[in-house]
Amino acid sequence: MRVPVRQIADLELTKSILTPSPLANQPVTFLIDLVNRGPAEATAVAVREDLPAGLTFVSANPAKGSYDNTTGVWTIGTMARDERTTLQLTATWNGAALSNVAQVSASGTEDIDSTPNNDIATEDDQDSATLPQQLADLRLQKVVSAPTVPVGGSAVFTITLTNDGPATATNVVVRERLPAGLQYVGSTASQGNYDPALGDWAVGTLAVNQSVTLALEVTLLDIGPFANTAQVSASDQEDPDSTPNNDNPNEDDQSSATINGEQSDLAISKRASLAQPTLGQTLIYTVEVRNDGPSTANGIEVVDRLPAGLTFVSATPSQGTYNNTTGLWVVGTLTNGARASLVVTAVVAQRGLLENEAEVTKSDKPDPDSRPGNRVPSEDDIARVRLPATVIDLELQKEILGGGAAVPAVGDLLTYQITVDNVSDPAADATGVQVTDRLPQGLVFSAARPERGSYNPLTGAWEIGNIARARASASRSTRSFAARAVLSTVPRSARPTRWTSTRRRTTVSGVAKMTKIAQRGRCRQRGRGAALAQYARAALWWGAGRPAPNSIARASICTAAAMAIVAVRSGGQVAGSRRRARVVPGRATAGAIGA
Repeated sequence: MRVPVRQIADLELTKSILTPSPLANQPVTFLIDLVNRGPAEATAVAVREDLPAGLTFVSANPAKGSYDNTTGVWTIGTMARDERTTLQLTATWNGAALSNVAQVSASGTEDIDSTPNNDIATEDDQDSATLPQQLADLRLQKVVSAPTVPVGGSAVFTITLTNDGPATATNVVVRERLPAGLQYVGSTASQGNYDPALGDWAVGTLAVNQSVTLALEVTLLDIGPFANTAQVSASDQEDPDSTPNNDNPNEDDQSSATINGEQSDLAISKRASLAQPTLGQTLIYTVEVRNDGPSTANGIEVVDRLPAGLTFVSATPSQGTYNNTTGLWVVGTLTNGARASLVVTAVVAQRGLLENEAEVTKSDKPDPDSRPGNRVPSEDDIARVRLPATVIDLELQKEILGGGAAVPAVGDLLTYQITVDNVSDPAADATGVQVTDRLPQGLVFSAARPERGSYNPLTGAWEIGNIARARASASRSTRSFAARAVLSTVPRSARPTRWTSTRRRTTVSGVAKMTKIAQRGRCRQRGRGAALAQYARAALWWGAGRPAPNSIARASICTAAAMAIVAVRSGGQVAGSRRRARVVPGRATAGAIGA
């Protein structure tokens, strides 16, 4: 009788990780080693290797048989006694903790100490490889080179990223997106690359305790403030105290730095005390510079040079100093909203257009709407005043109105008319005009009718005021004194007076002196026929103390006529005969009447 022999095989399986220090999101290779300890051969052998979540199949390399990554079964077939075979399985690990199990799932030969596919970890036909969770504590810090920078200036943000472990961090990315108002200039990374378009710094792998930096240069386009934030946006390893890209400012993988822009809006204004200055007039310029903020401006300078045609007199700045040679006004500092003024006094020295300009030429802060010293008239840090420096040309005429008797008698009314014309070319207004016309002794003021302004008979001042390029005139009525009073007040030695004497239409000219009132004669008042008790007879002397011709030496002259002789120097004419003298009215300039 034949007794069947029992076929027993002892399949032993071990599993290990070939990749040293596996990294998250990196390939990991597992080695499955299967040996048949016998004593019999094993048939129809298969091993189940299902990849768990966290592992993604990459490749399989069986030494015998084949591997189906869909079913996770490695089909081996027959294994002789003491035969060994292997399977290398590569997969990508996400970094999470996991255990990868492999076990004999089928065999046509009884196993002495194991049962295929029963998931009993203690049996020798099953083994596992464990990948622990990888932790990388990434810490980020960000600083800026200066907290305040003038608008248009540059600043540098520096980001420092450190891996505090315990594992190496892989595929690390930091998001650094510039806010509006900051313009990218350039970057320098100690590791990886920065993409200014995306705002991402691809760091890559960061070993335990390793630190890397990114220096980012920017230009400020506005005053801000601007908060610039950087944070870890990706990492293969879990961070024990942070979550990438969650915008949580309390986590240590995110940091911000704030920068403020500085600018000062400086504006300048200028005005002149006169709209149409004339030669010799004092002209006062007032320049004001103000800081419309928002920042304090330091080192402010303004240039205000007097143009040709003005003679400098003085300058009074509210702050700083002014150099009249260079025109430089060193203003100094103006806080937000502060103002400073400069008062420059000058005298108009020549006619023509006076163009005076004041401009801010220096400041330590940028101006949002102006550029110091560029002389662009549309900007508000420059001011210009254009004034026509004119010559005022005033013409004055004086005449006797009426048409009465040629020889006025004591008590007659004389009416003088004074006319002042402004004939300035180019046209300009004359301001503060005053005419002085003092009545001579022998004339008593009666009334004045100025076309404009006022007349003071005590001082003889006619205050006209302003005269445009037109005409202003005034009339005055006068009444003469009694002959005795007039004659008694005539100085013994009067100043030379030009005159003309006519006898029988023969003219003799000379310089006359009213040296003496020699005799008294009778003089009748014209008009209503009233007689006066006083009369006079005058003796005239002409030349250098020589006697006058006999024909007029003892001429009887009424007081009014005698007074007219005094005025004749300005254009009048005296005609006389042996017995009488008369006045031919003429034209005279202001101030001519009077001895």
